Amino acid sequence: MLSFLFKNRTADPQKLLGYGFLKEGGAYVYTKPLAGGELEAKITVCGGEVSTKVFDVSLGDEYTLHLVDGASGEFVGAVRAEYEGLLRDVAEKCFNSDVFKNQSKEIALYAEKTYGSRLEFLWADLPDAAVLRRADNAKWYVVFMKIHPRKLGLEGEDPLDIMDVRYPAELLEKILNGANFLRAYHMNKKHWLTAVLDGAVPTADLLRLLDQSYALAAKR
Repeated sequence: MLSFLFKNRTADPQKLLGYGFLKEGGAYVYTKPLAGGELEAKITVCGGEVSTKVFDVSLGDEYTLHLVDGASGEFVGAVRAEYEGLLRDVAEKCFNSDVFKNQSKEIALYAEKTYGSRLEFLWADLPDAAVLRRADNAKWYVVFMKIHPRKLGLEGEDPLDIMDVRYPAELLEKILNGANFLRAYHMNKKHWLTAVLDGAVPTADLLRLLDQSYALAAKR
């Protein structure tokens, strides 16, 4: 199972039920046909743990080839892609992130409420990084990360929450201050800006940056 998808996430019971999970004792269970109905995926969420199984509908046996790295073939590949897509969808729509707190959490909740955007954790080796993207063109407009201050040229030992946003290139130099607003970390430094989310900048100002970034991401 792609366990990293659920790392640092907490299941939301209301979101689970809204998605189609059924309450069975102390667990929430969801089933969905795969491969045109030949297989069935079963996802169980219980006590903070997530378990998944795929069954061969005709035989009743568990199907596991999609979990074998060396297994290949059109059918296996299609099942693997469908299975992984289902788990990503459940993680994004039914679980809340525990990685980002305080301002990061406020901003992420605002984006979900305003634009319908949900945090997407795209990298198995970077569980503390997530993106928000527009639904109409799939372009990123925010990248959240938790990184060491030294990587930003700042002092301190405790990891910092940051967000990268799109920013007008012609105005970038005016906002940079070497403390709260920095040249983008791991993004295009001409068109993106890094904002440190440590409370020094009012959340309202950060939300305006997010709105602006969302608008800039509409350009093709």
